[in-house]
Amino acid sequence: MSRPLRNQRHHGDGHRHPRGTGGLTQRPAPVREFTDPPVPGQGQAAFYRQIEQNDQRFTDEVAGRYGEIAVPVLICWGTEDTWIPVAKGHELAARIPGARLRLIEGAGHLAQEDAPGELAVALREFVG
Repeated sequence: MSRPLRNQRHHGDGHRHPRGTGGLTQRPAPVREFTDPPVPGQGQAAFYRQIEQNDQRFTDEVAGRYGEIAVPVLICWGTEDTWIPVAKGHELAARIPGARLRLIEGAGHLAQEDAPGELAVALREFVG
């Protein structure tokens, strides 16, 4: 059985989500695919443990090296991401030489679930 996640809240779909994620997406069904995997309890606990272990210090440890990135970078960011604000996407793009930021309108934190077609187009255009 999973232990309660700090700062969790319900989004009316019967599942607990980390505070500030907006349920991770605007559509509850795809979220259940991540939080309620085929092995009840184990997969869900692993998912929440991964989320709970997110810590800004891990990002801070490598942030000073973003300027060393010497390959093309496309950053795709959902405009409705309630977990990590769009401003962070702009900040990240500014710190990586030559990086491009592509905002995915209407998508939340899981843009691949909220706007798979738009994300696919952005990736296809990027890789040529």
